Amino acid sequence: RAGSSEFSPPSHIAGMMMGRPRSSSRVAVFATTLWVAVAFRGAPSVRVLSRQRPHRTIAAAAAIQRVPTPERTDEGGDILLEIGETHRVPTPERTDEGGDILLEIGGRTINATAYALEHPGGAAVLRKFHGKDATKAFAAARHSRRAHELLRQYEVTPPRRSPQSGRSATATPESESSGVAAVSSRWRKLATEEDRSQVHKVLGVACLLHYVYRCGRAIGGSSEATDLAAGFVGAAVPWEPFVWLAAHSALSLSSLKFHVPRERVRKRPMIWAEFRAHNIIFALRSFACCALAVLAAGFGSSVDGSATDWGSFSCVALTGGVVLASLAAADRVTARLREDSRESTTETMPYWDGASQQTQRRFKTFYALCQFLATLGCLACANPLWPFVIALPIQLASLLMTLVRKSILSTRGYHLLYTAALCVPFVVGFRSCFSDAAPLAASGVYGVTPPWLFPALLPLGILLLALRRRGVNKYALWTPVVAGRLAIEAVL
Repeated sequence: RAGSSEFSPPSHIAGMMMGRPRSSSRVAVFATTLWVAVAFRGAPSVRVLSRQRPHRTIAAAAAIQRVPTPERTDEGGDILLEIGETHRVPTPERTDEGGDILLEIGGRTINATAYALEHPGGAAVLRKFHGKDATKAFAAARHSRRAHELLRQYEVTPPRRSPQSGRSATATPESESSGVAAVSSRWRKLATEEDRSQVHKVLGVACLLHYVYRCGRAIGGSSEATDLAAGFVGAAVPWEPFVWLAAHSALSLSSLKFHVPRERVRKRPMIWAEFRAHNIIFALRSFACCALAVLAAGFGSSVDGSATDWGSFSCVALTGGVVLASLAAADRVTARLREDSRESTTETMPYWDGASQQTQRRFKTFYALCQFLATLGCLACANPLWPFVIALPIQLASLLMTLVRKSILSTRGYHLLYTAALCVPFVVGFRSCFSDAAPLAASGVYGVTPPWLFPALLPLGILLLALRRRGVNKYALWTPVVAGRLAIEAVL
């Protein structure tokens, strides 16, 4: 278009370019540049950054398109001309919220930007080392062979070779060891510097064995009330159940000593700040409801329908308060720690590669149903074992996520084992349906845990889940349920 008559330069400008003396060259340069700006942009925005001979500057302006490119001339020097909008090549820039993350590990320059959201320690840890040498921190973490392979995947520059050994500084130690040694190295990673006293691990092992004992006694024991409650009712030492509940509570609270990322790791199920807070809240809810159920069973309940025992009624009322308080605490934690309002602790949990949408929907529906049934099991204030076994998958999930983070367990393995743990409360609940009424009545517990109670909770949980998915407020759902539980206790 610049060569057409419509956009050809005016005759007086051409005259200045071809026939006027050199004293008017500056005027010609300016006039021609102004014409180019009008022809290509329609609105002049001209800035001359460097001046050379007139005919060279005119040639550079005529050849320019939308994006100017510096070009060397025979006489030396750059001719830079900016007309209208120009394009600048963006340079990596680090910000607190995101941006490129470049760090050095063992002489390699690693661009960890794409991997940041998958990093088990969170993106914030990588951002802290942006532009720095992270070799010592990487070695101290005792990363797996998979981590060393990722270094080669995201490296920008090759590693520097040691003049003595000819090997890179990040040679994978596991690559020279046997498979048994590699597996042993993975399990050794469970011993972290953050738990030097080993309190969390000792409590974890003790509590896991305690779960096995209680559940085994309830499932494989007799139909007597003490076995159906797994020893929480009629214990030889009355304060023994409360000691164990305190140990389980301490296990959940001791997890606060560990560093977890604030943002969620999107590719694999790993612990993050919001999940840990929810985990602690609902685990403590289960243990508090278990303790109140033990007290309610101790106060006793009338089998013949006589007047309500006010001690038992008070325990049920406190249980309702604990349930509502845990929901409010979880909402407060979500408001403070959730990074993305579109996420959910269970609905957006990552799944393994190849998991179909139908498979994911089934897992999500089962997880959501178990959450409602867990709240109902705690609110029942019946068999003390119910709220206790409800805490099993809650506390076990943290262990499973830790194993995933240490590359000991796969994403598929996490979901399968977590689902198996969620099935344990169902087994314990249905076990109580096939018990003899006489031993229960003789122990004074029949009025609190009738055999039909657990099957009655299943349709109620399904109804509450359906209403919640239709948008009904959670407090509008649970407040009437709490009031109904108190009314039932008052009538019975």
